[in-house]
Amino acid sequence: MLSLSVQADEQAEEQFEERPELVALKDSVWYYFDEGPADKFERTVEAYKAKALSLGAMHEYYLGWSNDIIFQLNESNTFLAYKKALAMSRDMRERKVDEDEYYMVSSMLGLIYSDCGNIEMARTSFMETIDLLSKSKYKEFVNSIYLDLAYIEIDTHPDEARVSLKKALDAKGTDGDKADAYAFKAVMDFKLRQNEDFPASYKFYKKLENEGHSSVYGKYLEIYHAAYQRDT
Repeated sequence: MLSLSVQADEQAEEQFEERPELVALKDSVWYYFDEGPADKFERTVEAYKAKALSLGAMHEYYLGWSNDIIFQLNESNTFLAYKKALAMSRDMRERKVDEDEYYMVSSMLGLIYSDCGNIEMARTSFMETIDLLSKSKYKEFVNSIYLDLAYIEIDTHPDEARVSLKKALDAKGTDGDKADAYAFKAVMDFKLRQNEDFPASYKFYKKLENEGHSSVYGKYLEIYHAAYQRDT
Protein backbone atom coordinates (compact mmCIF):
# COMPACT_ATOMS: atom_id res chain seq x y z
CA MET A 1 0.00 0.00 0.00
CA LEU A 2 2.88 2.32 0.78
CA SER A 3 3.68 3.07 -2.81
CA LEU A 4 0.09 3.48 -4.08
CA SER A 5 0.01 7.10 -2.98
CA VAL A 6 3.37 7.64 -4.61
CA GLN A 7 1.93 6.14 -7.79
CA ALA A 8 -0.89 8.66 -7.74
CA ASP A 9 1.54 11.52 -7.19
CA GLU A 10 3.75 10.37 -10.08
CA GLN A 11 0.74 10.23 -12.37
CA ALA A 12 -0.24 13.74 -11.38
CA GLU A 13 3.28 14.99 -12.11
CA GLU A 14 3.31 13.50 -15.60
CA GLN A 15 -0.11 14.81 -16.59
CA PHE A 16 -0.40 18.17 -14.84
CA GLU A 17 2.08 21.00 -14.54
CA GLU A 18 3.87 20.70 -11.23
CA ARG A 19 3.83 23.77 -8.98
CA PRO A 20 7.42 24.83 -8.23
CA GLU A 21 6.45 26.08 -4.76
CA LEU A 22 5.54 22.53 -3.76
CA VAL A 23 8.51 20.62 -5.19
CA ALA A 24 10.85 20.84 -2.20
CA LEU A 25 8.10 20.06 0.28
CA LYS A 26 6.90 17.15 -1.83
CA ASP A 27 10.43 15.70 -1.93
CA SER A 28 10.59 15.96 1.87
CA VAL A 29 7.21 14.27 2.19
CA TRP A 30 8.45 11.38 0.05
CA TYR A 31 11.68 11.11 2.02
CA TYR A 32 10.00 10.91 5.43
CA PHE A 33 7.25 8.71 3.98
CA ASP A 34 9.91 6.10 3.20
CA GLU A 35 12.44 6.73 5.95
CA GLY A 36 10.52 8.19 8.90
CA PRO A 37 10.42 9.07 11.69
CA ALA A 38 6.66 9.41 11.95
CA ASP A 39 6.65 12.79 13.68
CA LYS A 40 8.78 14.38 10.95
CA PHE A 41 6.60 12.86 8.24
CA GLU A 42 3.47 14.20 9.89
CA ARG A 43 4.90 17.72 10.31
CA THR A 44 6.13 17.73 6.72
CA VAL A 45 2.91 16.46 5.19
CA GLU A 46 0.92 19.06 7.14
CA ALA A 47 3.26 21.78 5.83
CA TYR A 48 2.78 20.43 2.29
CA LYS A 49 -1.00 20.44 2.68
CA ALA A 50 -0.98 23.97 4.10
CA LYS A 51 1.16 25.26 1.22
CA ALA A 52 -1.01 23.52 -1.38
CA LEU A 53 -4.13 24.98 0.22
CA SER A 54 -2.63 28.47 0.21
CA LEU A 55 -2.00 28.09 -3.53
CA GLY A 56 -5.47 26.76 -4.20
CA ALA A 57 -3.88 23.51 -5.41
CA MET A 58 -6.68 21.27 -4.23
CA HIS A 59 -5.58 18.14 -6.08
CA GLU A 60 -2.14 18.29 -4.47
CA TYR A 61 -3.74 19.13 -1.11
CA TYR A 62 -5.79 15.93 -1.15
CA LEU A 63 -2.87 13.89 -2.50
CA GLY A 64 -0.96 14.99 0.58
CA TRP A 65 -3.89 13.92 2.73
CA SER A 66 -3.99 10.54 0.94
CA ASN A 67 -0.27 10.03 1.56
CA ASP A 68 -0.91 10.67 5.24
CA ILE A 69 -3.68 8.06 5.32
CA ILE A 70 -1.49 5.43 3.67
CA PHE A 71 1.38 6.26 6.00
CA GLN A 72 -0.93 5.56 8.95
CA LEU A 73 -1.91 2.21 7.42
CA ASN A 74 1.75 1.29 7.07
CA GLU A 75 2.24 2.19 10.72
CA SER A 76 -0.68 -0.16 11.60
CA ASN A 77 -2.77 2.83 12.71
CA THR A 78 -5.84 1.57 10.87
CA PHE A 79 -8.45 3.35 12.96
CA LEU A 80 -6.56 6.64 12.69
CA ALA A 81 -6.35 6.14 8.90
CA TYR A 82 -10.12 5.57 8.83
CA LYS A 83 -10.76 8.74 10.84
CA LYS A 84 -8.52 10.73 8.51
CA ALA A 85 -10.35 9.35 5.45
CA LEU A 86 -13.70 10.42 6.91
CA ALA A 87 -12.23 13.83 7.78
CA MET A 88 -10.95 14.21 4.21
CA SER A 89 -14.43 13.42 2.89
CA ARG A 90 -15.96 15.99 5.23
CA ASP A 91 -13.32 18.55 4.23
CA MET A 92 -14.16 18.06 0.54
CA ARG A 93 -17.85 18.62 1.17
CA GLU A 94 -17.28 21.68 3.33
CA ARG A 95 -14.95 23.25 0.76
CA LYS A 96 -17.31 22.28 -2.07
CA VAL A 97 -14.37 21.09 -4.14
CA ASP A 98 -14.65 19.81 -7.69
CA GLU A 99 -16.27 16.38 -7.65
CA ASP A 100 -13.33 15.12 -9.72
CA GLU A 101 -11.40 14.88 -6.45
CA TYR A 102 -13.92 12.61 -4.69
CA TYR A 103 -12.31 9.43 -6.01
CA MET A 104 -9.55 9.82 -3.42
CA VAL A 105 -11.95 9.12 -0.55
CA SER A 106 -13.34 5.86 -1.94
CA SER A 107 -9.84 4.81 -2.97
CA MET A 108 -8.53 5.34 0.57
CA LEU A 109 -11.52 3.52 2.06
CA GLY A 110 -10.80 0.60 -0.26
CA LEU A 111 -7.26 0.39 1.09
CA ILE A 112 -8.50 0.63 4.68
CA TYR A 113 -11.12 -2.09 4.25
CA SER A 114 -8.52 -4.26 2.54
CA ASP A 115 -6.15 -3.71 5.46
CA CYS A 116 -8.91 -4.88 7.81
CA GLY A 117 -9.54 -7.98 5.72
CA ASN A 118 -13.00 -6.84 4.64
CA ILE A 119 -12.52 -7.80 1.01
CA GLU A 120 -16.10 -7.28 -0.11
CA MET A 121 -16.24 -3.73 1.26
CA ALA A 122 -12.84 -3.06 -0.29
CA ARG A 123 -14.11 -4.30 -3.67
CA THR A 124 -17.19 -2.09 -3.37
CA SER A 125 -15.03 0.95 -2.59
CA PHE A 126 -12.63 0.30 -5.46
CA MET A 127 -15.52 -0.21 -7.89
CA GLU A 128 -16.95 3.12 -6.71
CA THR A 129 -13.53 4.70 -7.31
CA ILE A 130 -13.43 3.33 -10.84
CA ASP A 131 -16.90 4.74 -11.51
CA LEU A 132 -15.91 8.16 -10.16
CA LEU A 133 -12.71 8.21 -12.21
CA SER A 134 -14.61 7.30 -15.37
CA LYS A 135 -16.57 10.55 -14.99
CA SER A 136 -13.61 12.73 -14.02
CA LYS A 137 -10.62 14.41 -15.65
CA TYR A 138 -8.37 11.84 -13.96
CA LYS A 139 -9.48 8.87 -16.08
CA GLU A 140 -5.87 7.78 -16.58
CA PHE A 141 -5.53 7.06 -12.85
CA VAL A 142 -7.85 4.05 -13.17
CA ASN A 143 -4.94 1.72 -13.94
CA SER A 144 -3.70 1.63 -10.34
CA ILE A 145 -7.24 1.07 -8.99
CA TYR A 146 -7.73 -1.98 -11.23
CA LEU A 147 -4.45 -3.29 -9.81
CA ASP A 148 -5.66 -2.62 -6.26
CA LEU A 149 -8.79 -4.57 -7.15
CA ALA A 150 -6.86 -7.46 -8.67
CA TYR A 151 -4.58 -7.56 -5.62
CA ILE A 152 -7.42 -8.13 -3.19
CA GLU A 153 -9.26 -10.53 -5.52
CA ILE A 154 -6.37 -12.82 -6.32
CA ASP A 155 -6.87 -15.25 -3.39
CA THR A 156 -10.68 -15.32 -3.15
CA HIS A 157 -11.87 -14.30 -6.64
CA PRO A 158 -9.09 -15.38 -9.05
CA ASP A 159 -11.24 -15.17 -12.18
CA GLU A 160 -12.31 -11.62 -11.30
CA ALA A 161 -8.67 -10.80 -10.54
CA ARG A 162 -7.72 -11.83 -14.07
CA VAL A 163 -10.43 -9.55 -15.47
CA SER A 164 -9.26 -6.63 -13.31
CA LEU A 165 -5.66 -7.19 -14.37
CA LYS A 166 -6.61 -7.25 -18.05
CA LYS A 167 -8.39 -3.92 -17.62
CA ALA A 168 -5.27 -2.51 -15.98
CA LEU A 169 -3.12 -3.78 -18.84
CA ASP A 170 -5.51 -2.33 -21.41
CA ALA A 171 -5.92 1.05 -19.69
CA LYS A 172 -4.13 4.10 -21.01
CA GLY A 173 -1.46 5.18 -18.58
CA THR A 174 2.15 6.13 -18.00
CA ASP A 175 5.19 3.88 -18.46
CA GLY A 176 5.18 3.56 -14.67
CA ASP A 177 1.60 2.27 -14.84
CA LYS A 178 2.65 -0.28 -17.45
CA ALA A 179 5.55 -1.43 -15.26
CA ASP A 180 3.20 -1.94 -12.32
CA ALA A 181 0.69 -3.83 -14.44
CA TYR A 182 3.25 -6.20 -15.95
CA ALA A 183 5.00 -6.76 -12.63
CA PHE A 184 1.67 -7.64 -11.07
CA LYS A 185 0.86 -9.92 -14.02
CA ALA A 186 4.04 -11.85 -13.29
CA VAL A 187 3.12 -12.01 -9.58
CA MET A 188 -0.33 -13.31 -10.51
CA ASP A 189 1.11 -15.85 -12.96
CA PHE A 190 3.23 -17.26 -10.14
CA LYS A 191 0.54 -17.23 -7.44
CA LEU A 192 -2.06 -18.84 -9.72
CA ARG A 193 0.47 -21.45 -10.86
CA GLN A 194 0.53 -20.22 -14.44
CA ASN A 195 4.20 -21.13 -14.62
CA GLU A 196 4.28 -21.30 -18.39
CA ASP A 197 3.45 -17.55 -18.53
CA PHE A 198 5.67 -16.41 -15.67
CA PRO A 199 9.04 -16.19 -17.50
CA ALA A 200 7.68 -13.99 -20.30
CA SER A 201 5.86 -11.69 -17.86
CA TYR A 202 8.94 -11.39 -15.69
CA LYS A 203 11.18 -10.69 -18.71
CA PHE A 204 8.84 -7.98 -20.02
CA TYR A 205 8.74 -6.27 -16.62
CA LYS A 206 12.55 -6.38 -16.29
CA LYS A 207 12.81 -4.72 -19.70
CA LEU A 208 10.66 -1.85 -18.41
CA GLU A 209 12.64 -1.73 -15.18
CA ASN A 210 15.91 -1.44 -17.13
CA GLU A 211 14.36 1.51 -18.96
CA GLY A 212 13.85 3.23 -15.60
CA HIS A 213 10.27 2.22 -14.82
CA SER A 214 10.34 0.21 -11.61
CA SER A 215 7.23 -1.17 -9.93
CA VAL A 216 5.81 -1.16 -6.45
CA TYR A 217 5.46 -4.95 -6.87
CA GLY A 218 9.09 -5.41 -7.91
CA LYS A 219 10.40 -6.66 -4.56
CA TYR A 220 7.69 -9.33 -4.36
CA LEU A 221 8.37 -10.33 -7.93
CA GLU A 222 12.05 -10.94 -7.21
CA ILE A 223 11.09 -13.28 -4.36
CA TYR A 224 8.77 -15.22 -6.65
CA HIS A 225 11.40 -15.29 -9.38
CA ALA A 226 13.91 -16.81 -6.98
CA ALA A 227 11.33 -19.44 -5.96
CA TYR A 228 10.53 -20.15 -9.61
CA GLN A 229 14.20 -20.71 -10.43
CA ARG A 230 14.57 -23.03 -7.44
CA ASP A 231 11.60 -25.15 -8.48
CA THR A 232 12.47 -25.46 -12.17
